[in-house]
Amino acid sequence: MDSIIQFFVVLIIFIGVLFATALVTRFVGGYQKSRFKQENLEVMETLPVAQGKYIQIIRVGNLYMAVGLCKDTMTMLGMIDEEGLHFTEQQGSAFESFQDIFSKVRGGKK
Repeated sequence: MDSIIQFFVVLIIFIGVLFATALVTRFVGGYQKSRFKQENLEVMETLPVAQGKYIQIIRVGNLYMAVGLCKDTMTMLGMIDEEGLHFTEQQGSAFESFQDIFSKVRGGKK
C-alpha cells in the first residue's frame, strides 16, 4: 500500500513540475517577444543561399534594403524600391505559430 501512495505522490509532483514549466515558458516567451518588439526594424524575407549564408530583405523605417548575411559578416547589397516588392498575405511574421501548425496536423488526420 505504501508503494502505491508513493507512486501517486511522485505522479502529482511530476504533473506540478510540468505545469510550472509550462507557465514559466509562456511567461519568458511573452517577455522576450515584448522586449524585442520593434516598430522600425523588420526582416521581411529571407532566402538561404548556402549553408550559413542568407540574403534578407529588411525594412528600416520606410526604406527597404537587401543584405547578405554570413557567419561573421553582414554586407549591404543595395536599396530596394517598395514598388518593386511583392509580399504575400502571410508575410510579416517569420514563423507560423505552434497552434497553426498543430491545427493543420490535427485537421489533416481527421
